[in-house]
Amino acid sequence: MHEDHTTTKPEGAWIHLEMEHELRDWTWALECSEDRLREAVAAVGNGAVQVREYLEHR
Repeated sequence: MHEDHTTTKPEGAWIHLEMEHELRDWTWALECSEDRLREAVAAVGNGAVQVREYLEHR
């Protein structure tokens, strides 16, 4: 069965940039570009809460 990730909200406490579907889902959920998401993870680690806070305050 094929999953449609166009409207899927990512789950979990960690953002795994090496997983293509997570990268796509998190950029959609956080409304940011892949580069911006990678910048946030590099700055604060891959915790979803920390990344979201980083993106909201920058």
